[in-house]
Amino acid sequence: MGTYSVGIKIDETQPGPSVPADFAGLSFERGPLDSGNAGVPGYLFDPSNQSLVTPFRNLGLRSLRIGGGSVDTMVPASFEGIDNLFAFAAGAGTKVIFSLRLLNPAQRPIQDLKTIDTEMAAYICPT
Repeated sequence: MGTYSVGIKIDETQPGPSVPADFAGLSFERGPLDSGNAGVPGYLFDPSNQSLVTPFRNLGLRSLRIGGGSVDTMVPASFEGIDNLFAFAAGAGTKVIFSLRLLNPAQRPIQDLKTIDTEMAAYICPT
């Protein structure tokens, strides 16, 4: 294995595009909206969970995405889990990007999924 030199030159006259202040964030699967998920007592996203609220604030994390692939394989979250999520987000100073289950596979069907999604969307973002 050889030795290599690396040089970095900063040209302040040619700045690149700025990263928006609200760009940084994290994405989680759907499971943390369940109480007791992954061995966590209660809800992971809870405004009283200062061991998670503090890093969100200190790192400047401004978006929290819930969903990923698991949203289409798990049952929809409870309203209690959603309430805790949004209370956590308010305490952490972050916005939420929330995914709804759209896939309704035969092996894990949810009866009347369209109605459940409609109710959940109205609950999250009432008009």
